[in-house]
Amino acid sequence: GVVHRLPMAHGLAYALTEYGQGLEEVVLALGRWGFQSMGDPGEDDIVTSDSMTIAFRTAYRADAASGFPETAYAVHIGDVALGLRTGSTGLLIAPLPGSPGTPAPAGIDPLAGGADLAFAAGPGIRSLISGELSARDAISSETVHIISGEAVLLDRFATTFHLDPAAVPAA
Repeated sequence: GVVHRLPMAHGLAYALTEYGQGLEEVVLALGRWGFQSMGDPGEDDIVTSDSMTIAFRTAYRADAASGFPETAYAVHIGDVALGLRTGSTGLLIAPLPGSPGTPAPAGIDPLAGGADLAFAAGPGIRSLISGELSARDAISSETVHIISGEAVLLDRFATTFHLDPAAVPAA
């Protein structure tokens, strides 16, 4: 099969099988395509560590990350908290302890050396990732709240995690 069920304390999760992992680039490409027309989540939409993990993996630009020193981010979106480590070796991402959802696999700790930047955001993080808001504007509009670290690293985050919004067709 392509996916298998993972029993959880509060329901089920699904993961790609080894065979299904061959579709990973296709799934991420579909995510990039869908982002172009996606709006902010509705009030009834549920944001999970799994959905945010896929969103960040979809937006990750390895070419941009390789131009920066390795950087660790602690990202808090509602109740979800993820650790992300980027650099020339790729993207490492895992839920932080205490974050609801699928726990981090044993031995996976993107924040092993501490976070260079920790921030909190709501659904408006989409505007930062799409480039509709600059890092400076995201902070000044309180779309993003810096918890710790240098605010200038939010520019690096926005460059490393970027998806273009859909072009608006001419009338």
